[in-house]
Amino acid sequence: MAQGNDCLFVIPDDGLDQFLQVIAQAQHTLDVYVFELSNSEIEQAFGAAQQRGVAVRAIIEPKPGGNADAGQGNYDRLKQAGIAVKFSSSQFVKTHAKALIADGSTAIIATMNFTASWQTTRDYGVITYQPTTVTQCSAIFQSDWTEQPVTQLPNPASHLVVSPTFGRPAITELLNKATASISIQHEQLTDPAMIDLLRHRAHAGITVKVIGPNTPQGQTARDALQAKGAPVQVLLQSQPKLHAKIIIVDQQWMLLGSHNLTTESLDQRRELSLLTDDKAWIGRVLAAFAADVGFAA
Repeated sequence: MAQGNDCLFVIPDDGLDQFLQVIAQAQHTLDVYVFELSNSEIEQAFGAAQQRGVAVRAIIEPKPGGNADAGQGNYDRLKQAGIAVKFSSSQFVKTHAKALIADGSTAIIATMNFTASWQTTRDYGVITYQPTTVTQCSAIFQSDWTEQPVTQLPNPASHLVVSPTFGRPAITELLNKATASISIQHEQLTDPAMIDLLRHRAHAGITVKVIGPNTPQGQTARDALQAKGAPVQVLLQSQPKLHAKIIIVDQQWMLLGSHNLTTESLDQRRELSLLTDDKAWIGRVLAAFAADVGFAA
């Protein structure tokens, strides 16, 4: 599925250079979803693009992490830099997408926020030049910019999973597609239907392994996943801090993006993830799993 110059980057291992290069190379337009923005280097790159004549637009989550002051601060700073900004539509509980589109020809779809603490978090991202994927990302951003609902299923050739409306059925279908294994590295896994489905798949003989954060929330998810004797292996990660959202099925398909496995994320937020069958990328992510918790695929 990945072609040409498409690439995967792993945070913190690969640093931000590839991400920043996409912004630096934008010549005409740059559309970006902003959830959190505490990274001065990324913020300055947005401002520098605007200064060299790129039309930069930012859709800003008004209450990232429930913090309205942070959302307002992000809005004010970007507006002062000359960037066209607007708060995300009230049709969503949150706009949680971690994505940007440059020149209508390049898209980044990631699990990472634009934070100063990126060097201590486990995250991933994909830079893609695939026309169908980029065009679909651009169309979704434009709909969100004009506050028009996205009512059509994303073009299957884009390989995008989009919430609300389309996220839960797509992820459910992916998990049901497994014939041998499901491997997950997720910051949040609390949705009852997803927990039930993973237990059901494990009882049906699918090898289900989950990496969660070594926090009370992660421990609660572990207990729920292993309830009723479900043979789900749960490993808790301490370092790097787990922020990733990854699902790998049969070591053949990987979903990477902003979706958490929570009811709000699946049903009420603007989320954007990418499904890929790139074997090298999947191998790289599985290697990160092993480095983080000694995960054996």
